Amino acid sequence: MNRQTKWLIGLVTALVVVNVVLVAILWLKHDNNTQLPRRDAKNYLVKNLSLNKEQEHSFDSLRKDHFERMRNYQEAMRHLKDDFFNRLSQPNSKPDSIGKQIGELQTKIDLETFGHFSKLRSILNEDQQKKFDNIIQDVLHTMAPRGGPPMDGDRQSPPPPGGPPH
Repeated sequence: MNRQTKWLIGLVTALVVVNVVLVAILWLKHDNNTQLPRRDAKNYLVKNLSLNKEQEHSFDSLRKDHFERMRNYQEAMRHLKDDFFNRLSQPNSKPDSIGKQIGELQTKIDLETFGHFSKLRSILNEDQQKKFDNIIQDVLHTMAPRGGPPMDGDRQSPPPPGGPPH
């Protein structure tokens, strides 16, 4: 093998390694961005809605009350789902009644989330409400665990800093 061939093989190998590293970094960075804490979602909303100090204080109060209710719902949901899946070991068990309770509780969770953001919207001025209306769906989709409304304080993430999420 001549010197030029060895050099080309080395260059191609180096480029492959760099590409693999870059893809890994982008993939890991993407995963980390989807798991940001809830307080970042709050900061995103405060910044993008340009909340004044009074509005921010009201929002903090709304969030505190909302999180307390959600914590209670999460606890109840955890117990219901444990009961639901514990029935797998009971051959003739019918989980219909617990399934119905889970559905009813999920409705309460969704209504609580809706009410929380309705209250937030009500403290906004007209311009802020327009901004809110433009970003809320993206915020909710980003904050929600797969397949449901926001429930877990550490599973929410805000849209990226440059604008709403995709």
